[in-house]
Amino acid sequence: MSGATRRILAATVGGVLLVYLIFGFGGYRAFPRQATDPWGPNEVHMGMMTQGSVPDPTAPHVFIGGMKTIKAGVTVTFVNDDIHPHTIVSGKWLPSEAVLAAHDDTGTDLHTHNTGAIPAPDGRFYSEILQPGQQWRYIFATPGVYPYFCSLHPGMEATIAVT
Repeated sequence: MSGATRRILAATVGGVLLVYLIFGFGGYRAFPRQATDPWGPNEVHMGMMTQGSVPDPTAPHVFIGGMKTIKAGVTVTFVNDDIHPHTIVSGKWLPSEAVLAAHDDTGTDLHTHNTGAIPAPDGRFYSEILQPGQQWRYIFATPGVYPYFCSLHPGMEATIAVT
């Protein structure tokens, strides 16, 4: 093996190892991580719950590290690690039946207009649409329980408790 061939082989192996160190093998970056995550304790990441090296666009979206208890005054950073855009909106997703039961006296045929989950923001906070790689921060100043959801992905929700 010539010196040039060895240098090319070494560069290739080095590149593969670098890719492994950055992205890992066998799991999409947004798959829930182990306790050794380099993420900060006050970070919430957004991604798809999927396995394998190729993201599955039909996999459910999740807030990774989204269920947490923090002290009042702490700033939480929401990071979009996903390939899709996301939002952070205070409130909950409601099953359509709950909304239909609450609004069945309006005369509107909600059964034909609303299926599945329906967003129910509570107005405490909301982000703009976060594109992949973007972040958004929010200071949780007052003790309480803060449910939140992504308005783009029904069922993607979590809760932060502030003490």
